[in-house]
This record gives sequence, structure tokens and C-alpha cells, in this order.
Amino acid sequence: MRRGLKLLTLLVLAGNVMIGPAPAVERFRSPEQGAAIGVWTGIIPDAFPVNVYTWRLRPDGTYAEDGMHFSRKYSVQQTLSGRWTVGGAHMTMTQDTVGYVFEGTVRGDHYYGTLYLNKRAVSRFCAFKGTVAPRGCDGDFLVLNAPSKANHSLS
Repeated sequence: MRRGLKLLTLLVLAGNVMIGPAPAVERFRSPEQGAAIGVWTGIIPDAFPVNVYTWRLRPDGTYAEDGMHFSRKYSVQQTLSGRWTVGGAHMTMTQDTVGYVFEGTVRGDHYYGTLYLNKRAVSRFCAFKGTVAPRGCDGDFLVLNAPSKANHSLS
């Protein structure tokens, strides 16, 4: 009996090593967090009007950010990193080094709000989920600027 129990324990442990447990992030992620994970492409029109930014949100709550000059297609910054959180429709992205904080609302595949530096508002921002950037962040952004081939694209 003891030998059978030891054998069963070894088999279960070997199975865990081979398959591995589900990552904690996957087990405890909210629907809002799951919807936010992925690539977002946006603009910051008041502070950086000629640039397009890409944020890659990871399941572990971190993100990477790249910026590109829209028309000339060259990088405008080194890849920056930060942390993101989401609760309900509110999402915050906080850069690790520069100190910018994006505070905004996620509605479907749209993310929009205010960019802060040292707790001071510096610009509006808006983004679409995916690799197409919005044309502008005006009040009608959610209705009029649905992604199309005419919008800014990083491709």
C-alpha cells in the first residue's frame, strides 16, 4: 500500500513538472485585464503630434513602449517599460524611467485619456487595440475614428 502511494505521488509530481501549473496571472486575471493584454497603437497629439506609439501590454502587468515618427518611420525613443493596471473601464500605464503616467478609459478596442508628467497633465492621448493608430483624439474619437486604411498605420 505504501509503495503504491509513493508511486502515485511520484507520478503526480512528474506530471506537474512536465505540464507545470497554470501561471498565477492566468488563474486570477479579470475579464478587463484579459481584454487589455496585447498591442495598442496610439497618439499623443498635444505633446508629441508627429509620433505614433505602440504599447505591448503583457499578462504580468508590465508593458513595453516604442515610438516612431509617423511620416519618416524612424524610432524617436529607446524602448521604454512600465506597469499597467486596469479596474473596470479605467486603465493606468506608468512608465518606469521617464515618469509619464497614462490615465484613461478603455471602451472596447479604444483607450483614451490624459497623459501626466509629475502629476501635471501634459496631453490627451488615444489608442486603438492593434497596429493602426487613430487620426486624432477629438471628442468624436470613439464614433468617428474607427480603424480604417486611412488612419496612421505602423505597417
